[in-house]
Amino acid sequence: MGQRLNIEIKINGKVRANAYYHWSGYTQTAKNITLSILKGAYKFLDGDPTLRAIRLLEISGAGLTDSERCEALKMYPETNFSPCEGRNEGLIAITPDAIKETRRWEKGRITLDFDNNIIKFNVYFIHPAKNSNNGKIIHAELLRSPFYMTFDYFISEFAKQNFEYFCFKYKNLIIEPIY
Repeated sequence: MGQRLNIEIKINGKVRANAYYHWSGYTQTAKNITLSILKGAYKFLDGDPTLRAIRLLEISGAGLTDSERCEALKMYPETNFSPCEGRNEGLIAITPDAIKETRRWEKGRITLDFDNNIIKFNVYFIHPAKNSNNGKIIHAELLRSPFYMTFDYFISEFAKQNFEYFCFKYKNLIIEPIY
């Protein structure tokens, strides 16, 4: 079973579209996809929120499924959309039912909130850490918890981290990548 990722685009207080990626729910891969979307986001600063969300997800290589393409063409009849190459490249959902369905498949989620320029990054594990008598870190129960950061922090600091090789300490927690 793959590490399944959902990336959601939130504009005007609502998730306008999401994309499901079957083998991308690993920290490093998810970070790279997110970075590609944010680096291309300047091309889509204005316009209809749902069309903008579709375009942002298409940057990553994702495409509308056949049924979602039909819905998109009802809203934007003169618009061309990127082809859907399959679940590994990303399946874009825009209708509430399809968004709900792809959420059922996910193991990790990233929400890009374009209203507040904040990322809710939930594609890693967090270990509450405490010191034992010998000074070593003891990992308690493994948790999945979102880590919030601004777009600027993500691009300038977080995206530079190579999560394939190490964990990092944040406050009294150990942030460990999903390999």
